[in-house]
Amino acid sequence: MIWIQLMGIAFGIFLVYESWVFRVKREIGRYDFSFWALVGSVLVVINLFPSSLNSILESMGFLRAFDFFTLMGFFLVLSMLLYLNRVVRKCEDKISKIVEEIALRRKK
Repeated sequence: MIWIQLMGIAFGIFLVYESWVFRVKREIGRYDFSFWALVGSVLVVINLFPSSLNSILESMGFLRAFDFFTLMGFFLVLSMLLYLNRVVRKCEDKISKIVEEIALRRKK
């Protein structure tokens, strides 16, 4: 096992642990915890058995696992960006409504 695999395994375990800590503190919901625990677990499994992915990736048309993970990383980052954009828009709408209500109360 090379050092990069050990770093990946350590990061995956850390990700699962931190997700659990955030869940216990009720800072994240059940679905967020499930998502991040799954991501961390998959990361650990992939780093433990990296050659098992080669046949699957070759059938998908990827020559190297690095290409696949780079593409999946972009997809993950873009998905998270879209989700965060939606959350910020909801917060902005709620803040606008609160400011409007406060302004109307002060006007009376």
